[in-house]
Amino acid sequence: MTAFLSTDMGEHPKIACGVFGAISLSKQPIFPYIYWGLRAQNHRGHQSHGFLTYLNGEFYAYRSLDLVPKIKTSAIHEWFKRLPGYVGIGNVRYTTSGKTDEKSLLAGTQPVIASMNDFKVAISFNGNVVNTFQLKNE
Repeated sequence: MTAFLSTDMGEHPKIACGVFGAISLSKQPIFPYIYWGLRAQNHRGHQSHGFLTYLNGEFYAYRSLDLVPKIKTSAIHEWFKRLPGYVGIGNVRYTTSGKTDEKSLLAGTQPVIASMNDFKVAISFNGNVVNTFQLKNE
């Protein structure tokens, strides 16, 4: 496992929703790193959480409401099957705008996957895109 630290955001980390990403250059399953990276940030996002991994051209995602749950050691292999891959991102979200009913919260969980033609991209971010429908139409 290799970790990279970006200094593009200034001297100190900013306080925001929890976003985490990792790449295993040694081809080890990435899910445990994404899981623990988000568990460590559980205090930053009480409304929803999500994991996304990438393997052989495919995205594998799991999104849910509430805090990142505790996973029993006996169940970890099931999660490896659900979320295979050596690249991953995740998010814990604390909603600051928009509707807060269960359906809206679930629709706003991240990471999100966008596709156009044969191109797909997955992202996880902190913030709100207020002109989503306008951007989608463009």
